[in-house]
Amino acid sequence: NEGGAIHMAKALGIPTFSIYSPWINKMAWHTFEKDTNVAVHLSDYRPELIQGKPKKELKKEIPELYELFKPEFFSGTLRSFLDDHVLTNE
Repeated sequence: NEGGAIHMAKALGIPTFSIYSPWINKMAWHTFEKDTNVAVHLSDYRPELIQGKPKKELKKEIPELYELFKPEFFSGTLRSFLDDHVLTNE
């Protein structure tokens, strides 16, 4: 996820799917959430791993947190996003 490109896409009305790093505060960066702009974060699936920890501590745990952020957590959400905004059934 690269913030600049995502914000430009949102400004142009292009649907976005973002995967936020575990140490990023999703609520601070995920703006314009609608059906066309979807974002996932480890805290959506395993909040106990993130809650109450300062950013400095989370940054030290990045490798372990990424290992715990399994694609199967959000594969259904990604599939729905692709079906709705990218893939066509022609």
